Amino acid sequence: MSGQDASTVVMELRVHGVRGTPTDLMLGVPADEVVQVAGDGRTGFYRIRDGADPPLRTLPRGMALEAYSWGELTSGVRGVLGWVTRVLWLVLLPFALVNLAFWARTQAGEDSGQARWGMRAVRISALLLTVIAMLTVCFVAIDLVAWQCFRANAVACPVLPDALDRVAGLSAGARIAVMSLVPLGALLTLVALSFQSLARYEAAVHEADVTMTDEERGRPRASILEHPLMWRGEQRTRRLQRLHVAAGLTTVVLFTGIHVLVREGPSRVWPTTLAAAAIMAVVVLRTMAVDQDDLEYRDRPHQGRLSRRVFPWTGPGRMMRRLPLDVLAWAALGVVVVHLAVLWTVELPFAQQDLAWYGSNLWFIGLFVLLTIVHVIVFVGGRVRLRWTCVVVLGVLLVVASGWLVPAWVLAVETVAAWVVLLVFHRNRSRRERNRRVAWGGAGASVMLGAATMVALLFTSAGAVAAANFLNGDTQTVADLITVRNERSPVSAQGERRLALSGDIRLQGARIVLESGAVRVTHGTIRADALSRESDGVASYSFASTLVDRAVLVLPPGTRTVRLVGSCFGRADDPAYPAQEPCTGESKGFRTAGALDVSPSCVRDDALVPCLRVKAADGKVALKVSDPPQTPIVVPQVLVWTPLMQSSMLVLGGLLTVVMVVRYRTKAGPAIRRLVGRDSLRVPSQDRDGVTDARLAAGLAHRAERLLDGSGMVTTALAVATLALSSGGRAPWSVYPGLRPLATISLYVALLGSIGLMMAGARVRRSPTARRNVGILWDVTTFWPRAAHPFAPPCYAERVVPEVTARARWALGDDPKRAVVLSGHSQGSLICVAVACRLNGQASRLRLLTYGSQVRAIYGRVFPAAAGPSALGYVPTPGPTRLGEAWPDVPDGRPQASPAPTGLRHQLGDPTHWVNLFRRGDPLGYRVYSDRDHPVFDVPTLEVRPADSGDPGSLVMTHGGYQHSPEYRTAIAAWTGEPVHVCPTDPARADALPPT
Repeated sequence: MSGQDASTVVMELRVHGVRGTPTDLMLGVPADEVVQVAGDGRTGFYRIRDGADPPLRTLPRGMALEAYSWGELTSGVRGVLGWVTRVLWLVLLPFALVNLAFWARTQAGEDSGQARWGMRAVRISALLLTVIAMLTVCFVAIDLVAWQCFRANAVACPVLPDALDRVAGLSAGARIAVMSLVPLGALLTLVALSFQSLARYEAAVHEADVTMTDEERGRPRASILEHPLMWRGEQRTRRLQRLHVAAGLTTVVLFTGIHVLVREGPSRVWPTTLAAAAIMAVVVLRTMAVDQDDLEYRDRPHQGRLSRRVFPWTGPGRMMRRLPLDVLAWAALGVVVVHLAVLWTVELPFAQQDLAWYGSNLWFIGLFVLLTIVHVIVFVGGRVRLRWTCVVVLGVLLVVASGWLVPAWVLAVETVAAWVVLLVFHRNRSRRERNRRVAWGGAGASVMLGAATMVALLFTSAGAVAAANFLNGDTQTVADLITVRNERSPVSAQGERRLALSGDIRLQGARIVLESGAVRVTHGTIRADALSRESDGVASYSFASTLVDRAVLVLPPGTRTVRLVGSCFGRADDPAYPAQEPCTGESKGFRTAGALDVSPSCVRDDALVPCLRVKAADGKVALKVSDPPQTPIVVPQVLVWTPLMQSSMLVLGGLLTVVMVVRYRTKAGPAIRRLVGRDSLRVPSQDRDGVTDARLAAGLAHRAERLLDGSGMVTTALAVATLALSSGGRAPWSVYPGLRPLATISLYVALLGSIGLMMAGARVRRSPTARRNVGILWDVTTFWPRAAHPFAPPCYAERVVPEVTARARWALGDDPKRAVVLSGHSQGSLICVAVACRLNGQASRLRLLTYGSQVRAIYGRVFPAAAGPSALGYVPTPGPTRLGEAWPDVPDGRPQASPAPTGLRHQLGDPTHWVNLFRRGDPLGYRVYSDRDHPVFDVPTLEVRPADSGDPGSLVMTHGGYQHSPEYRTAIAAWTGEPVHVCPTDPARADALPPT
């Protein structure tokens, strides 16, 4: 087609933009020559000013060149709050990964019971991740701070700010209620981010309402990208928001309510705790329901016997779908408010406050076990029948449960056996022809879910250990953290009537009353170097300060005086001396400094000894220890096991990866180097080393699936072993004493991981490279709608795909002679594919040019329901070969099947309407037609920069600069009829140019 016969619009899509005018690099002109013709400040379409031609191109009459950018939705930010939001997105990585697992299911969008149960399993996993995130904040704020640092009205963590000392004066229930506001605030932050992104992304573009009959829903579609509801996730996200909010609120109530019920006995919190448990059950059931905006929804009763008999409420039109979710969320909020009000009135006995937080380890263990069960369901489901899925899940449950009953060596044997069974199952299923076409033999969703779990465990363990190490004080290290509290260790002076002081004793801001020869303190602070029970003699209390209303403080033997600092002294029989009022500088008897003689007035060992009597007149008198011994902070055993597992995984997985990389470079590397030598006419001699290095690195990146598969074997074994060992309540050093130093090192690794995360977040603002990498990361992970987790980073494609689709339809118009060329780079190629799938009858007038594309090599294997062979019409790929083989990075003459005329290629009409450019040195993009080069469909592009390209990039190009290459201009010219300009100023480079 020539440019004189039709008006042609070229839309340029690149994977990441920068703030301001990001299209100057795409159009190849200075930024001041680019104008925006549609869109807003976040997304938009741009053209060159005054209709000028781009470099080295002459646009035919009636043709327009446009570029589209969505950089402000991913890598672009605005203001300080924008940078804070991007850093917070790093914390949401587990939620983003579980959302990827939802779309990575091989049966996504299918009308089958297995597809619906896979959807339910992933959504339950997402709900568990929300509960784990809330539980982590609850553990730090409530268990560590409110319970351990302020137990029994004592300040046991001196590192806390003095402003928090007021918390020590509250009752136990009031302290728990106050610190419960911290996880509630964290949940509010997640909700605010979710609502903000919902308005900015999902709800930004409004299309006509789609009303679908069951017949239309069941119509066969090659790709879920064609589904009318694919990019309409606003209502789905809002529904999930309410469910996850209700789950987060009830987690706070259950975490505190169960503890108070156990420690207090019959308690007033049982109604709210029971109500929270009921709401949580309803949330779980509602999460499993299939709704009308789900791609798996069908408006008829499910045919599966399990769904009909066991879960009748999850079917279409059932009770769960009719449940008003706003009422559920508000009910959960009401339960929280009532629960906190009741907690404020709860006072636990001091003896109970010396105990550890009830079930802190069981909470984490239970959630991790549930997450493992759901993970196994996702891993096995879709590849075997439901009954065998139940058998595998039951076997894993038995291994984990046996951790309570059997010795460690028996547990090790069981773990190895379970690992071997899962490994054999995975290998057998992966060898099947149908599973070879998808990533990890059909376990792509499981891999994504496993990655989400591992990142969540890292964040949980790092956050908990970092907080515990901080609260543990400056004089102790993570090695001093303990997993079981010594229940008889003294904590506070509460409940003790006779206490022994030692060291330097000072009364500060105190009001002192002399009554019948005895010294009584009614206000202020009493400081000492140490404090102990009188009977203990030497045992010091491990707190920094506490408040008492009545007590007898015995001075050390031989001590008759105490120091006064800004205190008041007077006799009880003096009517001008108000014993009930605090001491101020204007009070009678005020002394800036001095010493007070204390006469013997207390009986000890049948003798009178000097003492101070405390009888608080208003509030309580503060007892402060100058150099308090620190009580080691108690952390759950599983949070000690988890860093140990992750460190082992890092070491073993790293060693395995090194072995695999060495095998690749020694076996496949020589063939790749020889190919560069055979391309000597295309690769100038001065660039061969750089091209070789680029191709070797790209070949390794193309085999990332194999590398992850190898490390996954190690991760699976360690994960099962960790759950089994920690479920029995064993600390690592109780299983084997030699694990204590390894556990200590692992805890430091977890701390460094958390510090590294914060440093990475801070570097995003200062480093353009880090900012670009974060943008690429979120481009990949946030393309898919939030169908599993509402707190995941937002789906920019729900705004981008409808915008580009509307622009393409406008450009096509009603004139059958018009054509549109969509060219997409990297992630933009997937957007182009998604747009093409939505054009339906107009797709035959579309020309598709992709470059640096991951459509087939990554998305086609990881997300087969969206971009698989039948969805897009390319030759199925078996994925990366063994690490010792150079194919397909090096052609070997293998016979290649022709693609079936299905999917997107069938809609385009002519196979030549989709051309792909790739480089052998591109680590991300590769072929989209087959595993062989093709002169029309998959065109290899130079890694070196031709002299006439006008590209200001590096000399050896990998993933960028395609749109300035001669291959790009040649492909466009075949559709537009424009002349191809070649200006070979360098003879060596001129030989490298292809004929035009």
